[in-house]
Amino acid sequence: MKLINTYHGGDDRFEGDCTLWLRSLPLGAHVTRATVTLTPVASTSGTLFEEAITFSDGQGELGATKTAGTGFVEVDFHARRTLAFVRGSQGSNIGNVPGTETPGASLQVDMGGSYVGIANDGTFMAPDKTPWVVTLSSEATSLPGLTVNKFRLSALPQDPANPEDTTLDVTKVTVRSVPTNVSVRLGQMAPFWTRLGELTIGETSPDFADVLSAFLAEAQIENGFYTIPLVVHSDTIARLDVTLDIDYVIEQPVLPPHLPEVTIPYNFSTVPGMDEALTTVSLPRGAIPVSGRTGAQVRGEFEPTRVASGPIGEEPTTFPILVSPECALAQPLESDTELAVTGIDLPLANTQPGLAGLHVAIQSDADGKPSGDVLTSAEVRVEKPLPDQSAWGNATLPTEFRVLPGVRHWLVLQSQVGRACWNATPGTADKPTLQCSRNGGLSWRTATAPGELAPLAALFRLRDTPDRFTVPVQLQIGKGAYAVRRRLDEFVPLRRVEFNFDFADKLEEYLAGPAVVSPCGAGELLANGSFDQPPHDDATRRLFGFDAARVEVSYSNLEGKIDLSQGIDLSIERFIAMAVDGGRPVRIDCAGKVPTHTSLKKIVRQINSAMGGKIAFEVGKNGRFLDIRSPATSGGSIELFP
Repeated sequence: MKLINTYHGGDDRFEGDCTLWLRSLPLGAHVTRATVTLTPVASTSGTLFEEAITFSDGQGELGATKTAGTGFVEVDFHARRTLAFVRGSQGSNIGNVPGTETPGASLQVDMGGSYVGIANDGTFMAPDKTPWVVTLSSEATSLPGLTVNKFRLSALPQDPANPEDTTLDVTKVTVRSVPTNVSVRLGQMAPFWTRLGELTIGETSPDFADVLSAFLAEAQIENGFYTIPLVVHSDTIARLDVTLDIDYVIEQPVLPPHLPEVTIPYNFSTVPGMDEALTTVSLPRGAIPVSGRTGAQVRGEFEPTRVASGPIGEEPTTFPILVSPECALAQPLESDTELAVTGIDLPLANTQPGLAGLHVAIQSDADGKPSGDVLTSAEVRVEKPLPDQSAWGNATLPTEFRVLPGVRHWLVLQSQVGRACWNATPGTADKPTLQCSRNGGLSWRTATAPGELAPLAALFRLRDTPDRFTVPVQLQIGKGAYAVRRRLDEFVPLRRVEFNFDFADKLEEYLAGPAVVSPCGAGELLANGSFDQPPHDDATRRLFGFDAARVEVSYSNLEGKIDLSQGIDLSIERFIAMAVDGGRPVRIDCAGKVPTHTSLKKIVRQINSAMGGKIAFEVGKNGRFLDIRSPATSGGSIELFP
């Protein structure tokens, strides 16, 4: 299994420790490789490595404080910060700073215990230098890139007798901050990766699989998944995207712990006579079977006959066709190869208590009908089925009957006493189909089932006894049309059923098939207990028809596949995440204030408003589908995130 989880930290700055929780590693996972990638990012509306500290009533963000007096204002960060810009306001009686022609305030910084004036070249003041002038306004004013604990702005009044209108106020200070001395650890363990100095580009840690495996031994477990605290530390203010890349193997036994093996009984139905829950396994989404570690052991005894013709496995949808002393049934029998038939299997359901006295005969063909000439016949032995169910019966022929290629015969089923039903499936009109006779075989007509249209074809299997040993079992993975079978013919030379085999390739084939990857149904939610994958009603899938996509502008637009002309209910999942032209992912509320019935026009309006430009459109006849286009004419891209 490969587990990749990304925490987008652009809107979550931190200083010191930031704890992230991983809850998508399943119980019992054996980690083979693990790395973490840290990438510095900017906020959605900000600049990389710049952080704004706003003030309100003397208190600022990140622990900063502000003190104002007559003609001065002082900002104390209570930490080491690198200055970048300042915003604020100043009174009308602000005089020119000595040596300048601009009314404003001079700048002093605390380099460690006392204030030092700063010259306009960013160095310390001297008698022959001009002060650094700061004019406070709603626009950002540059400050020298000095790393300080606090700074002070001092103004001179134009009229010293009227100092009241020399007020200075700071509303926002922008500082530069690069993630520094970054380290990563698991919970209270020692850091497994320490990156000294400033982190200016994305970097990946060494493999910490051994550390993670040691932590999992005592990790807390919730809902079948480990709860893993990943602690990222930075000495300075940081915004980081954190990506965890984990490869792991998980051993998932099929049988419950209290059953080291099971005995599976087989009858003529070819499917195991046991509760299928015992051989059902739940795998996490995205599981990749490991060759050499995905296998089974089979040991058993079987009769010498084999199925020579007919469907094997679970039965398709069938319709019961009545057979009784008053009604005989006949099903055409043809083969493309020569068969030496020794037995016939029939799926039957009794409609009366007790067993029906049945026998089956093979008759020759007379112009598309049974001829009445019995070539061979045998009694049908059938166990009493459960109520509303069927059981496979078998008729063992007294002698071997050879079926030649292209020669049509008929299986004629008759009941001497009692009533039973022969299971049938829809047939084809271009071939002879199931027939019934109510006059002892003198005449035949097409058989019908209540509520079903003819033609019909009764189910049956032909058995033979091969000259050499063949393996009588196969492994079937899944059910229905998308099931995958693993044949075991390589064990024929053993001449017995007692071997181990690997089926990783067939399991991987099944997991990659439409029965597993289809977004329909609720079964996916059971395999996604950590909710690290989109649920079937995720807004992205409901609006576009897929979970994620990326297209280049030169290639195509990002066009949805869902008809939204009648609107959509987004009351459960309403958010999508999108990036345009390589920008940061933006989380968009597509539903707005009334999510229970959201029109396509409203969805388009919400996306364009969040992205600050016209990128979403209605396409198709009468506006049916959602289309996303980049404003760039070349070199742009559109990326939709799950």
